[in-house]
Amino acid sequence: MNMKHTAILSLTLAVLAASPTLAAAPEDTTGIDAPGEWRIRMIPEERLSPEEQEERRWTPLLKNDIGTYDYEESSIVKETPGSDLISVNLRISQLNPQLQEKLKTKYAPSSNAAPTFHLEETLAFHRDANTYAIVHTKIFGEKMELLDEKDVPVATAKFQLIPPGSVVEAAWEKAAGLPPPEPIAKEGANGEEPEEK
Repeated sequence: MNMKHTAILSLTLAVLAASPTLAAAPEDTTGIDAPGEWRIRMIPEERLSPEEQEERRWTPLLKNDIGTYDYEESSIVKETPGSDLISVNLRISQLNPQLQEKLKTKYAPSSNAAPTFHLEETLAFHRDANTYAIVHTKIFGEKMELLDEKDVPVATAKFQLIPPGSVVEAAWEKAAGLPPPEPIAKEGANGEEPEEK
């Protein structure tokens, strides 16, 4: 073996011998309570306020004369084996003034100005029967304080037919993963009935 090969071999052995000692060096774990908290990220973690986290939970559904409806995608529960039950959570915000006033009378009668309320409901659907029931309701005040809550067991809930064109039908379509309905095409090109031949 010549001198050049001996030098390369010596350097390689020195690096390999030093590697375990470098790997065993203690790591700084300041602020880490559990190993599961370690995260390697190329982009810094986004810090959201509680309000921003709450807003991210919801996806717009529709708006009508009662208020603005959103649904919670992560709350959708598809039917389990042996059951045709599906459920989804809805949030109703920006309530109309009459409903706001009713809630103010019940929950904040001493308030001069009408507080802002919003509702959350869990709708359960029987897929095969095309029926629904509201099985859970929450009423929240202005600062997300829970003012009232009602739970109805599915076994005793009163299911009724899903009204066509309603918020319930829109929520059913999202929960069941159905495509949105096709717009009804007009008979004639200009909206008139085609002539009979």
